[in-house]
Amino acid sequence: MNYVSRYIFPLRTILLFGVWFCFSFVFAQPARLQEIESPRIVIQKIKALTDTIAQLNDLQLEKKLELSKQAYELALLQNDQTVLAEVLFTLAGIYRSQAFYDIAGSHYNQSLALFQSAGDSLGQARVLIERGFNYLQRSDFDAALTDYQDALHVHEARKDSAEIVNDYLNICSLFLTYFQRKKNASALEDSTLFMAKEYYNQVQPYLKGVSPAIQAKAYNLQGRLLRSEKKFDEAEAAFLACIQIRNAIGDSIRRTSSEISLGVHYLYWGDYLRQSGKPEEAKTQYRKAHPLFTKSLIFKQKANDNQGIVDAYINLGGMNKRMQNYPSAIDTLHLGAKIASDLNLTGDRAHISRLLSEIFEEKGQADSALHYHKLYKKIQDEMFNNQSEQTIRFTEVHFETEKIEKEKLIAQQQSQQKSAQLRLVFIVGTLLVMMIGGIGFYYYQRNQTQKQLMAQQREINSQLVVDLMKEQAIENLNSRLEGQEYERERIARDIHDQLGGTLSAVKLSLEGIKNRLSPGSELHFDRTYQLLDQACTETRQLSHDMMALSLKHLGLEASVKELCHTLNNSGKLHIDFQTLYPQPVKLPQKTERHLYRIVQELIQNVIKHAEATRIVLQISISEGLLTMVLEDNGKGFDPDKTGKKSGMGISNIQARLKDISGHMDIDSQPGRGTTIIIEAPVNP
Repeated sequence: MNYVSRYIFPLRTILLFGVWFCFSFVFAQPARLQEIESPRIVIQKIKALTDTIAQLNDLQLEKKLELSKQAYELALLQNDQTVLAEVLFTLAGIYRSQAFYDIAGSHYNQSLALFQSAGDSLGQARVLIERGFNYLQRSDFDAALTDYQDALHVHEARKDSAEIVNDYLNICSLFLTYFQRKKNASALEDSTLFMAKEYYNQVQPYLKGVSPAIQAKAYNLQGRLLRSEKKFDEAEAAFLACIQIRNAIGDSIRRTSSEISLGVHYLYWGDYLRQSGKPEEAKTQYRKAHPLFTKSLIFKQKANDNQGIVDAYINLGGMNKRMQNYPSAIDTLHLGAKIASDLNLTGDRAHISRLLSEIFEEKGQADSALHYHKLYKKIQDEMFNNQSEQTIRFTEVHFETEKIEKEKLIAQQQSQQKSAQLRLVFIVGTLLVMMIGGIGFYYYQRNQTQKQLMAQQREINSQLVVDLMKEQAIENLNSRLEGQEYERERIARDIHDQLGGTLSAVKLSLEGIKNRLSPGSELHFDRTYQLLDQACTETRQLSHDMMALSLKHLGLEASVKELCHTLNNSGKLHIDFQTLYPQPVKLPQKTERHLYRIVQELIQNVIKHAEATRIVLQISISEGLLTMVLEDNGKGFDPDKTGKKSGMGISNIQARLKDISGHMDIDSQPGRGTTIIIEAPVNP
């Protein structure tokens, strides 16, 4: 009965309501069913149109505009803000690809507003990134930076670590592009290059946790950064790493693009060497570019990518021009010019004509140089006229889009008037909906549970990133400790060998002149001699504190004994040091050094905080495991309350123990003293 009441009755209620709703809706407006398709079919048509648009190249501009207009008209028929936002987003991309940045920006703004109204944060982030790139194309760097940062805030709120890394790379690319577009920018003085490097450095620790595609993007960006600093060897390595990753994941299109980028890098490198008066070394770099450009040409030919074929011919022609291999440069550029002419690629035709003019000018053939220069100017005029025609066409489409939207608003008003007669029917329907509220609540609860599971998964992923950051921080701390240890040993040796030796020499010198003192000055001499003797003692103690010589020559046990003996002589604290193993054991130097510093740190903590008068320190070794126990009779503390406030001393101890695969347990209560147990393998 419970099963029937929970499932069968709600399902029967839904079926009855569905029959009633269809009957009342058809009875009220029978014509509307013939005029309006279901939302699912319309959305499928829109998706099919946008997919077709994505497959078209830039040469099929008219087709793109026509399909976009159809998708926009269909989207307006739906009351779905997200669908309309996606269509506007696609339209904006088409306008941007043709350099109509103002119209593209208008569509991005509308798309963003619709995503915001629909509460779609991921859609907002996508629009912000693409609108930022649109601003970047217009050289509006401030607006682009604002959009990239807003997208970063969205991804940070969602704890999407991969997208956060991608946002940092976008911001880095923005600063680098700004630097490269500035004239006479100095790599040592320009702050924008510094900012680009800062953003790149922030994501380096997290690149291992992101997708290979983002890693490849990071390496490509690293190559551009290094090239801007004239670090051509390191930049080459970064570009090669990018190519290797894209080849490994089977992304042949982006791999070819990266190979072209590497070829262009070699051209930059060669130009720099040539300007530096090293023509032969420059030619070596130019030769490296040749197989890359040739490989890209073969790839583009197999893919029937005519635009890419023309670009490859231009790259090869430019490379041969730099090598002064003029016949090959001319032949290659003529091949590119023929394809560009067949496809009416006016921009590429102008570029090729300019290169040919420069080649013939370098060869001293003034007539041919003048011919191609005039052709270059003529094509530029054609480009201007074509641009004007395209502007008119895009403006017409833009106004048509606005007109369609106005017509849609009018149709909506008419529809609202017609729907007035349905209100009474929907009032009755509302009463029936209340009857099936129970089933709705069930589905709501199930949906909430799914959301909670997804949130938990995102939290787990975020925690993995945090753990990675903590491990990186501990590794960095270990490196700093190793550096500090090395520096302490160096300074200790300098103090012991140089300053100690000098003080000893002064002491001997004073002893030599003691018998030659005038009467009455012995008291002053003795006081001076005592101060010098105290300075020698303190110099030896300082050298020992910084580097226990006995630790290096006699081992951990002797060094700890010497340390305890020194502190016992002070009279402030008594340390009972015990070793519980049959014979001395020589530990690895790193283990002994870390354990000795840990003993120093623990005793210092007792002196500073515990107000103790006695310490018992035991060291034992059994079955390859070293155990160290330190007990004091101090005032104790609550480890749970002070755990989150541990200072640099405890952090250093934990870092040293991690480096030797050890761990530490603390047992303490206020008024009961403290016991600390440390365990570490003899051979970590």
